[in-house]
Amino acid sequence: MTGIELIDKLRTAIEDPSANIFTDDNCIDAINNAHLELGNILPIEKLADLQTTHTFTPSNTNDSEDLPEVPFRGAVLDVRQSTSSEHTQTIEIIPKSMSRAFNNHYYTPDIDYPMCYIDDLGNTPIINYWGVGTGVITVTYLSKPTVLTSGSLSSFLPFEDNIEIIALALAESILWKIDNKPQRVDLAYKKALGMVEVV
Repeated sequence: MTGIELIDKLRTAIEDPSANIFTDDNCIDAINNAHLELGNILPIEKLADLQTTHTFTPSNTNDSEDLPEVPFRGAVLDVRQSTSSEHTQTIEIIPKSMSRAFNNHYYTPDIDYPMCYIDDLGNTPIINYWGVGTGVITVTYLSKPTVLTSGSLSSFLPFEDNIEIIALALAESILWKIDNKPQRVDLAYKKALGMVEVV
């Protein structure tokens, strides 16, 4: 579904097909806010559309790498390294507090059991890793939903159509709130939550 299609559906839902009450900018803002809210209320496993990857080649077996953005909801889903053209090895993601235990000889990362943690201090998250080989490392994480703008209305939206229908109900509730229609707000929001439960 494109932004144009979703705005048309939203205008039908809010009974404003001729833009007499809400401008396109109002609709775009409501959709963007709905996408963020949807991204926060859906279980992470339902957010495959927001998954992105960052790949890099490690310079040492123990080092760090900046991620290009702060993962949405702090969700780093997977870190793995290519060990050959057909095989990958999972790099275990551990809590930062456990990294202090690395001096313990019972808990030492090595090439057979590499580990990493995400240090999210500051604006640039850093992945710190130990015991990795020389292959390319791929970090899979969630990105924020793509922001819809007036110039990108013909682009496809960040979620599959069955998820965008939920965003439509959330955007509808946002616009009804602006229009001071509390019963319609409640109805649209409950509709969205009902769809979240069955998606």
